[in-house]
Amino acid sequence: MKRIDNLSYIADCLQSDNQTIHHAVHLMDIYSSKMPKEKQEYDTILISLVCLLISTKYLQIKYPGAEALNDMVQRRYSADYIIAMEGKVLDIIDWNLMVFPVYDYVKIFISQGCLFENEEILRNAKDHQHRDKPTCQLASHFKKYAEFFADFCLYQECLMTVNPYFLACAIVAYTRKYMGVAIIWSHEMELLTKCQFTNIKDLYDLI
Repeated sequence: MKRIDNLSYIADCLQSDNQTIHHAVHLMDIYSSKMPKEKQEYDTILISLVCLLISTKYLQIKYPGAEALNDMVQRRYSADYIIAMEGKVLDIIDWNLMVFPVYDYVKIFISQGCLFENEEILRNAKDHQHRDKPTCQLASHFKKYAEFFADFCLYQECLMTVNPYFLACAIVAYTRKYMGVAIIWSHEMELLTKCQFTNIKDLYDLI
């Protein structure tokens, strides 16, 4: 999607972390959902720039000024216009920056552990006889894959407006399947997430 490509390019220039990128995309989604269609700002580069500026200020100790950001897009706007648009976006989203995109929930689940010592992991999909127990190495791989799937979901337009908590649960479930966990959504996962698989099956199927 063009809006994500624009934001990713600017984020790469700023060396922004994944949390900041996901936060900025979430702000873009909130902004778009609250703007009447006939009044919506269609300059995706400007909105990407402004939302990333807001998220960087909110989440990072160091952040660029409007002039530095403008340099990254060949000075297509004035610094004053970027600052004015920043205020407009903040007004539209009610100055609510304490939002939790899917990436934040995925990180929370990972930190609490999504592989349990009593679980069995299939060595491959066709071999149900040879099973392993979770290890620190497998947990590290789980983290990498779950974050990859969270990034992948940014580009899926059909997932823009879904509940980020349920989407994070679906990502964890999909990662467990990808890793070969014998029971994709165990009782432990229900207790951890307070969510049953029936609540996330449709999202799971979309990933």
